[in-house]
Amino acid sequence: MKLEKMEEPREMKKKAQNKAKENEKFLDRDAIIALYTASSYCIPKYLWREWSSELKQNGVFWQLFLRAISACKREIVDWAEEKISWEELLKIIKNKLEALR
Repeated sequence: MKLEKMEEPREMKKKAQNKAKENEKFLDRDAIIALYTASSYCIPKYLWREWSSELKQNGVFWQLFLRAISACKREIVDWAEEKISWEELLKIIKNKLEALR
């Protein structure tokens, strides 16, 4: 499966970081970051827009794609906290997609 490299969504990461700095009493930092990056309207939607055609041709539809993204939630949080690069995150997601096919 040939998935194109995508530009890093820096605004999304910055928004998650800023929200995590706010004093939220009902969610911990990682949960807030995951909410603003890993939920279906953030990273999954961003990647799906570019990759959906290739993924569908390879039998990966939205539900399976979301399952792969969910399995990478820790790594998505690590990316938002700048513990891993965008390129590393994409590689992890691509490997998870390959494993689920």
